[in-house]
Amino acid sequence: VMLDSSVTMINGHSSIVRTVRFQPLVKGMKSGTMTIKNSDPVDSIRYVKLKGHAFAVNEIHVGSITARSGYQAAIRIRINNMEPFTAFQFKLPLPSVLKYVPGSAKVVGKNADHVISADTISGNVLQIVCFSSTNVRFQGNDGDIAELKFTVEGQGGYYGLPITSGIITDSTG
Repeated sequence: VMLDSSVTMINGHSSIVRTVRFQPLVKGMKSGTMTIKNSDPVDSIRYVKLKGHAFAVNEIHVGSITARSGYQAAIRIRINNMEPFTAFQFKLPLPSVLKYVPGSAKVVGKNADHVISADTISGNVLQIVCFSSTNVRFQGNDGDIAELKFTVEGQGGYYGLPITSGIITDSTG
C-alpha cells in the first residue's frame, strides 16, 4: 500500500486525521506499516502497523459501441471477479434505439464449455444467462467474457446501459 508521501507539519499538542486507502488485487487480510517522523532527536521515527480486510470484487461491466442507425454493432461484456465462478446472469434495460440481434450472444475467450442465452423480455429488457452445465470455472478473473450484437434504429446519441439483477456465482450457488 502506498500512502501519500507528502510532508505535513503538525504543531506541538496538535493532531490531524489522515485516511488510509488501499486497492488490493487479491482478497484477504492485508497489512502494512506507516512511518511517522518527528523532530525529537531521541525518538525521531515511529512505526504504526496498519491492517485491513480486502473483500472480493465481483463486477460485471458493459462496454460501449459507436454505430450508425440501420447498422449492427457488437458490445463486449467484461467481468472482474476475485473468486472462481461458473455462471453469471443480468438484465440490461435497452434504450428504444437498440434492438438485440436474436442468437448473436456468444462466449468469448477460452470458455468453450459455457453456454450463453440472451433474449428480450417485456419492456425492451435483455436478459442474459451464461453457465457451464458441468460447473467448469471461467478462465481468469478479469476480461471480456461475452459479446452481444445490436441493431441501431434511431437517433444518434449517448445511451446508458445500466446492468440490473446481476449475479456472478460458482457451483455452490
